[in-house]
Amino acid sequence: MKKTGLIAIAATLSMGASVLFSTTETAQAATWHKNVPSAIRGTWKEKGGDLNYKFKITSSTFKLSARLGDPQTANKVMYHHAKGSSYYYLRGHETAYTSGKELLYYKVRKTGNHIKILNYLTSLNGSSYKRSNYMPFSFYK
Repeated sequence: MKKTGLIAIAATLSMGASVLFSTTETAQAATWHKNVPSAIRGTWKEKGGDLNYKFKITSSTFKLSARLGDPQTANKVMYHHAKGSSYYYLRGHETAYTSGKELLYYKVRKTGNHIKILNYLTSLNGSSYKRSNYMPFSFYK
């Protein structure tokens, strides 16, 4: 009787310890949302540069253009943003050259009344390449 009682107590304690010390981790995948928030919508212009860059963001499109050079235009834009963060991530289908097959990913950092822009990833047909530098200037409304 004592032996059976000790085994029962040991089994109960071991199950309790396994529940107490076990951890479960869940993946936190970013959720992409439609309709870019109004905090970063509008026409943002470069100040002090000679190329006159503009970054126009609407609820579903964005366009990065300069006085010289080809614009980057995207539609079907989606975003994700962590509450309290100054970073917004935009993803859109490039429309000028690949008819929407190329995906452009931008990281936008908003501080006060200006933003900094980084094209951090471009993807086409399963192949992607990364970029790593912010544009060397700020955009202002």
